[in-house]
Amino acid sequence: MRIAITGSTGLVGKALTPALQASGHQIVRLVRCSSITSTSPSGGSLGAEDTAQWQPGSGAVDLAALGDIDAVIHLAGENVASGRWTKARKQRISNSRGPTTQKLCHTLATMAKPPRV
Repeated sequence: MRIAITGSTGLVGKALTPALQASGHQIVRLVRCSSITSTSPSGGSLGAEDTAQWQPGSGAVDLAALGDIDAVIHLAGENVASGRWTKARKQRISNSRGPTTQKLCHTLATMAKPPRV
């Protein structure tokens, strides 16, 4: 499968990305900034075919760079493992995930061939 992943450099993404690649899946990292590093978190090379620009605030995705994908794994957002879950922190977690998920899903739904999963 060709799988797009947001948050591929986070706690879960660092482990999940190489595991999926080892299983034969092709990974496209959705990245937020225009400066793409030359190596992945797992130490492998990151070529242009491995990344697509993503703007979480608007939900915009570089669909041409994304290409045809079968699935999306959305891991981006406030780190859930870096402290106590106070009321304020829970609100930050919710604010960092809910709206970006909605915007990303809306953008992906407009694709000529949206991902199945």
